[in-house]
Amino acid sequence: MITMAKGITSGYVPFGAVVVSEAISEFFEDKFLYAGLTYSGHALACAAALATIEVYEEEGLIENAATLGNYLGEVLEDIKERHPSVGDVRYIGLFSALELVIDRRTRRPFPPEVMQEIGRFLRDQGLFTYLNASNLGTLIFVVPPLCITLPQLDEGFNIIEQGLEIADRHVI
Repeated sequence: MITMAKGITSGYVPFGAVVVSEAISEFFEDKFLYAGLTYSGHALACAAALATIEVYEEEGLIENAATLGNYLGEVLEDIKERHPSVGDVRYIGLFSALELVIDRRTRRPFPPEVMQEIGRFLRDQGLFTYLNASNLGTLIFVVPPLCITLPQLDEGFNIIEQGLEIADRHVI
């Protein structure tokens, strides 16, 4: 089972879906699935979803995400090797994050003030991304739009690498 939302309508209208395997689907061929409420299958949300999926197909956004997602993964792995502040990288398609750590051995996260400094630098350079500084870790999310180009992705990575120099100075 795969659950999904937001991206199906580009976030313009609330919509969620579940995709199931053929075996699960066959089970419900002759059984009723008790799920959903009065808002289920809303015509406006369904129309927005169909239009969004059509744009994904017409503009080759899924293919672009797959191609650039592979590149993104390679770049992140290279960044991890070169920057001691990067404890790990996680990615699938164009959805990724860099985990920043003060000490790779202990995986100790950065204090919020260092993440704020990095965030300020990134914003000052024109890169707006989500940074997380909590007990769950310190992360820089790299989640570009599906229509991003290779030069734009490289431009963003150049800014991130400059920001990582700030983090590298704080590594133990």
